[in-house]
Amino acid sequence: MRLNAWTPLSTPCWNSVAVEDFRADLTEVCGRFLVEPYQRQPRIAGGVSRAYLSRFEAAKVSLDAQSVTRDASMIRRDPGEHLFLIVQDEGHATISQGDTLSPLSPGDMFLVDSARPSAFISSGRRMRQLSLHIPRDEAVHRFGRACTGGVAIDTDDPLRQALQAVLKKLMQEQSHGASAPLGETFMDLLGAYFLARQRQSSPDDRRDDRILGRVRAVVHEHADDPDFDLCQLATVMGTSRRTLQRHLSRLGETARRLILDIRLERAHSRLATGRAATVTGGVAAVAYASGFNDLSYFYRAFRKRYGIPPGKVGRPPIC
Repeated sequence: MRLNAWTPLSTPCWNSVAVEDFRADLTEVCGRFLVEPYQRQPRIAGGVSRAYLSRFEAAKVSLDAQSVTRDASMIRRDPGEHLFLIVQDEGHATISQGDTLSPLSPGDMFLVDSARPSAFISSGRRMRQLSLHIPRDEAVHRFGRACTGGVAIDTDDPLRQALQAVLKKLMQEQSHGASAPLGETFMDLLGAYFLARQRQSSPDDRRDDRILGRVRAVVHEHADDPDFDLCQLATVMGTSRRTLQRHLSRLGETARRLILDIRLERAHSRLATGRAATVTGGVAAVAYASGFNDLSYFYRAFRKRYGIPPGKVGRPPIC
């Protein structure tokens, strides 16, 4: 039940543009898609622009066309590296992905898996969407497989409103550099949403989640130790390296990536809360305290993960 009218996040762009030019712009920002205009017209109304919301890239898409599709051949040429969190900003559409067929009205949200075929079918004229691009590997690591394959965000879930509120704040702050902590807040809310979904999953999925949850708990306990690795993780878990690797591989995870990500999350949290300023050595001290023994590697990995150098976390934006 919708209690309030939706307030759009983006401004419309209804330029007259050749279909092939629109498709080229969409490919540059989002990846390969086929745009099907009404009655095979050579031009459509719309536009594609890029935005940066905290550490995430986003796309603002206005489109007056019949459909937008991404098939297996496109994915082979342009592998999906992101999950697209779609917010329907204007108009109505239906999205099809896997076994999910979901109508979208203004304010509705859908997590599209760019590694799987998908189709947007307009339910009228002029639809507008905001697409937040979340690195797929990071999402699978943090939320598990439940976030893949196409997921409609439940309109009755209170976390949906919280996600919308943070997105609105990110949009408001994009012109002066939204803070990294706000982006992490958004990811934490998504994590809470998928954690709630896991309670309704199958017994096999719940078993896998318990295994991964136990592994993550062990890594969290030992991540500050720079010598902690796969061998020590397997020892603490009471299993062999091979068995542990096989379990993690089945869950789409590796011990090395899991340990690295948790160390980065810990370092980011310490930097974001200003704890680096109270420690002699600043960023370097936080890196060492978070389990890194190679500063160059830490800087490279941190920047790749968060899009900014560690020294800029927590700093007020320069206007």
